[in-house]
Amino acid sequence: MEKRKEILERKRKFVIANQLLKSGTSIGPNFFESQSAESRADLFVN
Repeated sequence: MEKRKEILERKRKFVIANQLLKSGTSIGPNFFESQSAESRADLFVN
């Protein structure tokens, strides 16, 4: 049972680390997109 807990804890840490990596690398494209918007309304249109 203890081994299962260790595996689940490792997977949980991996998911959190992966989410942090994704959010950290999206700063550049998001900044570029905000700077190239022609108006505030243009910034929020998908």
